[in-house]
Amino acid sequence: MRLLLSILQFLRENLGILIGFLLLCILLTWRTDVFLTSKNLLNVLRQLSTNLYLALPMTMIIILGGIDLSVGSTIAFSGVVTGGLIAFNNVPVPLALAAGLITGLAVGAFNGLVVSKTSIPPFIVTLSTMNIARGAAYVYTGGQPIRVMSDEFNFIGAGYVGKIPTPVIYLVVILFITYLIMNRSRLGRHIYAVGGNRQAANFSGIKTGKVLFFAYAFSGL
Repeated sequence: MRLLLSILQFLRENLGILIGFLLLCILLTWRTDVFLTSKNLLNVLRQLSTNLYLALPMTMIIILGGIDLSVGSTIAFSGVVTGGLIAFNNVPVPLALAAGLITGLAVGAFNGLVVSKTSIPPFIVTLSTMNIARGAAYVYTGGQPIRVMSDEFNFIGAGYVGKIPTPVIYLVVILFITYLIMNRSRLGRHIYAVGGNRQAANFSGIKTGKVLFFAYAFSGL
């Protein structure tokens, strides 16, 4: 019953968007015979997956009334760290991936620490981090592309499990984790509370600093 009410509320709040989406689908289906094929839909999901990786954790930050301008540069920096370790140092792919994730987590944790412990606006903090991460990526690569000749690494971003692209599988996992955090955990309730009224949330015993720290660290990861 609760799930049904949530679905009905979602439909009511987003009716205009859904109608526009359906009209667009009808138009594209009329214009081409391949739009609603599974191959095309999976290809669309694959291309959207990278943006959705960014959008899901960013949603938490926006709910909290913040912003993170550094996500693009963080991805670039963690990506070149991963690729560089594989291409230049022959580091095994799992270890290189772990290093890339730790790099992103470190940048996000730094943002969260500064935002939660100081009065510096998130816009200024993440703008600074954006330029630092971008500069670090440029220095690390010397402005040159990194070519990773590894089938194991290429499978991560361009592989298939059956007929499903691996980026779509990662997207489903991240969607599920984000859903659990925001709708089935105390942390999710705290995020909504802090975003609604930070001072009231603080008075009610919620550790607002830890909530902010988690959101920015999760965004970096």
